[in-house]
Amino acid sequence: MNFQSQLSVFAAPFANSGNLSNFLGVYRVTLSDWLDLWLTTYKKVSVRESTYENYLYAAALIKKYPLSRLDITDLKEHSLQKMLNALYEERYSKSTIRLVKITLSQSLEIAKRQEIIKKNPCKYLIMPDAPVKRVEALTFDEQTAVEQACAKVLFGDLMLFLLNTGLRRIELMQLKWEDYNPSTEEIYIRSSKTQS
Repeated sequence: MNFQSQLSVFAAPFANSGNLSNFLGVYRVTLSDWLDLWLTTYKKVSVRESTYENYLYAAALIKKYPLSRLDITDLKEHSLQKMLNALYEERYSKSTIRLVKITLSQSLEIAKRQEIIKKNPCKYLIMPDAPVKRVEALTFDEQTAVEQACAKVLFGDLMLFLLNTGLRRIELMQLKWEDYNPSTEEIYIRSSKTQS
């Protein structure tokens, strides 16, 4: 039984009382374990699936660093700032570093509210001045190379469909047959990230 399963079984009476600190005070809770608990308890049920996947991605990045194995009561602002700086040095985008910072801050704010930690060490973290990555369209040669590669692989036609329509993955997953109009060769997108 993993930590999350154990916690959900043993912590239920304390969680219902609204304060996990009585329960968690007995156990060592690493940042990694806390992120898992926070994601499944607070985020999975309250945000869109794509947003939840972004939080999962941020948590996975955090778990690459040794500080994720620290007890959450031992986290210090300078250690968290060093991790954000390391993400910058590894050339992660500004939006990714911001997502990591938000994930840490929100999860540890819940730990503070539950009286598991005394203060949120993320409060004064500074965003490194990471470059904003510019997304550029494929050149004609790059697009031709992608099309040729897609012709040779399983689901290559699906990749070509995404390339030629500009659909996002979530938009593709939400498509239904009734969204396609064969007479006009148009598809209807039910919900989109942008209005157009």
